[in-house]
Amino acid sequence: MPIQQAPAQGKEEIPAGDASPTDGADRAGTGPNCAGISRSVRSAWTPESYARHNYRTFADFAPAGEVLSAAHVDYPLLHAALFYATNEQRAKHNATQLAYSPALEKAAREHSIDMVAHGFFAHENPNDAAKRTVTMRLALQGIPAGAQAENIARYTARRRSSPYTYLSYARLVVGNWIKSSGHRANILDPSYRSLGCGASDCGKTCFHIAVTQDFADVAPDAVPTLPLTAPRQNTP
Repeated sequence: MPIQQAPAQGKEEIPAGDASPTDGADRAGTGPNCAGISRSVRSAWTPESYARHNYRTFADFAPAGEVLSAAHVDYPLLHAALFYATNEQRAKHNATQLAYSPALEKAAREHSIDMVAHGFFAHENPNDAAKRTVTMRLALQGIPAGAQAENIARYTARRRSSPYTYLSYARLVVGNWIKSSGHRANILDPSYRSLGCGASDCGKTCFHIAVTQDFADVAPDAVPTLPLTAPRQNTP
């Protein structure tokens, strides 16, 4: 089944303290009502790895070429693959590289978990008033009001494994977004400086995975990635 996308969450210019912005988010159907499961998977990726890689060196990082299997998803690695696939597209379009934000990653991950667990696919969370909009979700993670945006997608397969590696799946998702004007605008917008990506899957008989990426112009915890001019780093 192809990747499904919701209409892109557009840029918001939000005054500080405004907890109820107008965002124009759209619903785009629902997914399976999956409670999800918790797995203990030792990750090949750490938050510190972002500073040691750029999209070029990440493509040479061996775990990024491993098959993405729902039986043991390495979520930090998948999030990194989505992050670097996004910076790869920005480089192709002469846009500056985005910094990594753990807070944006956490917001994105939690929204993906909520979408899968509660069977919705939208920028608005219908089940938690405190996390209704992307602005509210980012505020909960300490991201100040400003220019913010969100892209979401989902993929469903009948089997428990996908035909993709971590990096090829990420490139598929980001490649589909770049073909959509709203999502493309978010990915390439020069006003955004930081990005965090998060995903979650159903954990049942099908492979139903939701993906979220959150952008912001200001993220206090932003970590610059390895400059594109830097030599290859051998550590993960």
